[in-house]
Amino acid sequence: MGQTHKQRATGLQPVTRKRLKLNRRPKGIRMSQNIASTQHLPASPSIKCTAEYLGVSERSVRRWIAQGLIKARRVGPRLIRLDRASVLALGETVGA
Repeated sequence: MGQTHKQRATGLQPVTRKRLKLNRRPKGIRMSQNIASTQHLPASPSIKCTAEYLGVSERSVRRWIAQGLIKARRVGPRLIRLDRASVLALGETVGA
C-alpha cells in the first residue's frame, strides 16, 4: 500500500486498529457490592459519575463509548451524557 504525502514528509506510519473483542465484559469492571448497593446513578450520568459508579477510570469509560459498549450523546459543544440503561447493562452478571 502506498504512503500518502503527509506520511512521507513526517515519516509517520499508518495507524492500524486491533480487532475488538466485544463478546466479553471489559476487564476493568469490578463486580463488587458497590454496583449492587444503594449507590444512585442519575438518569443521564456524566462520564465522571459513571466511572465512579463502576469503579474504573474516566479513560476506560471513554474507550467503551468509542467501542460502542456504552451509548452516549453530546449535549452542547463539550458535555457528554450516557445512557443509564447501557451503563447498568454493562455491569450485569451474565449466565448466573
